[in-house]
Amino acid sequence: MNARTALELGLGVWLLLLLSLPLSAGEMQSIYRINATLNCSPIRVTAVSTDWGIRFIANGTCEGYIINPTNLTILPRQSVYHLGHWNVTGPFHRDYDSTLRIQKKVYRPGERIPVVVYFKMWYKPFTLLRWGLNHDSMNISLYQFLWFYSVGDKRYPLDIDLYWKGTVPVRVGWVSILAGLIIGIPIILGLVLAPIASGAVKGKRLRNTLWNAGFFFGWLVAPVIISTSLETQIGGFVVVQLLFTAVLFSSINYALYLTLPKPVKTPGNIAVALYLITAGFSFVWAIKTGNSLFAFGSLLLIGIFGVLLTRGFRGDSMSSRSREMK
Repeated sequence: MNARTALELGLGVWLLLLLSLPLSAGEMQSIYRINATLNCSPIRVTAVSTDWGIRFIANGTCEGYIINPTNLTILPRQSVYHLGHWNVTGPFHRDYDSTLRIQKKVYRPGERIPVVVYFKMWYKPFTLLRWGLNHDSMNISLYQFLWFYSVGDKRYPLDIDLYWKGTVPVRVGWVSILAGLIIGIPIILGLVLAPIASGAVKGKRLRNTLWNAGFFFGWLVAPVIISTSLETQIGGFVVVQLLFTAVLFSSINYALYLTLPKPVKTPGNIAVALYLITAGFSFVWAIKTGNSLFAFGSLLLIGIFGVLLTRGFRGDSMSSRSREMK
């Protein structure tokens, strides 16, 4: 066999393999594209309590079907799919927990295959505000591939690519969202009011007391509280509010000590009473919720704020008083 004959033979074999490749691939796996028919309930936009704090989430469900486009009896290879290819309008961001579910049973040619789609999205409440006041629906487009097996003597895999596009009504739970935002107000109060108050008073000790209380309240405590469950958030909110108010009254007590000729005990007594109420509430709430970590965190806060509390009581000498008045 000369070189030319060998080359022609090799080209013939290569062409034969090339021509038979699509046929083999078609026998191994077929792909069908089909539009789904879905009916959707309104997307509900709310604030949800989780173990990791308040989360702003939108949920919706669509139910419908696709029709078996093949001339084969088929069986789903799986019943749950995490949605990977879908888009939505508005200030919403897709979540991987969105799923499509089908019943795992045998479907004949032309038979309806029921599907249920669960959409989950998250959003930023302030971004939602303008959009939610001007829109009552959103557009959603979905593409999802579904895996099946043919049922019969020849069993081979096939794909059905599901397409759907539609407009879904939106229902915004403004009360729920507002309630979820309220827990963030203490952070703003601690960060804004404490520096303002510390800059408005006279006396180095009083300024430092208010600044340190605002620092612990705003920067360290509140971010930890809002990343916990709703029960812990409520208890932590009450504890920090009581402690911060106690420090405020102790600061008032010290301010009166600097300015009045006679001591006034009422603000100091109120501060001590609030401090003791905080300790009692912490134990009661920890027992009620069964949260030992809450009790530990409350004791830690009580210790930190206790140091700030004592700085507001009269205990300085006359020389210290004269230095503060300068």
